[in-house]
Amino acid sequence: MFLGAPLVTGLLLVISVALSAFPTSTARADEPGFPTFLDSLGEWRVAEVAHMQEYYRGLRGGDTSRVESGILGVARSRLYAKDLVGTLKWLQAHGGEIRSVPSSREQRQLTVRTLLAADASLDAVAFSRPFLESQDAIASSPEFARLAAIAEIREGYWERAASVLKGIPPVGETGRLAREHLVDLADTTSLVFKSPMVAGLLGIVPGAGYAYAGYGKSAISSFLVTSIFALATFQAFDADQSALGAFLGLLTVSWYGGSIYGGVTSTRRANLVKWDQFQEQFQP
Repeated sequence: MFLGAPLVTGLLLVISVALSAFPTSTARADEPGFPTFLDSLGEWRVAEVAHMQEYYRGLRGGDTSRVESGILGVARSRLYAKDLVGTLKWLQAHGGEIRSVPSSREQRQLTVRTLLAADASLDAVAFSRPFLESQDAIASSPEFARLAAIAEIREGYWERAASVLKGIPPVGETGRLAREHLVDLADTTSLVFKSPMVAGLLGIVPGAGYAYAGYGKSAISSFLVTSIFALATFQAFDADQSALGAFLGLLTVSWYGGSIYGGVTSTRRANLVKWDQFQEQFQP
């Protein structure tokens, strides 16, 4: 008993310190600030439920602002939880209930951001273009315009993207990002892709297709192995070892054809890497 009391006291002290490390809030589940509190914790699935409850409370109480906040909150939670299909379906089903201008702007931003995350940049272009027909529309929704420009860039509409980016006011974080995108977009002249057909023609010389694609080690190994097989085939036939020569000849032809095919696929892979590196400069 004498040793038990200090032990229990120490254990309670440790528990109290551990609990104090977790964030606390006075917000209750039925208060408007509770879903936002969950957002700050990164508890997206729990936050989605809270925003959904806020949406239905707004419907029952006729509170339009709460309805719109709930709709956008559910969409954000699903987007950050990587539920892209669920985000788009929710916005399509409930987007018509949004009336205020600020909420409509955020709804469009969430839609384009979700489409970009889903690698559906062409759909993002089709969705955003009707909203950016004038300079005033671009200036009034700068973040939406920036996201729309990224979609245009991904689809290769670089002039259109540059026009949209130039219309974004050079203020704030969005303005700074737009200026950076314009600088990066100016480097497209160096974005020259290599031709897989040329790689195939060069592949007539073993390893030349790999060298054209920029894979030097593969080029050297392909040339050496093909040459060794060809030499071994010649020596086998020269020594009247027809069966061995036929076998080595088959290996030589197979390796040679693989060298040509490898040069073509390596060129395509190099082009994809270059394109991905270019696109990485333009993040939503």
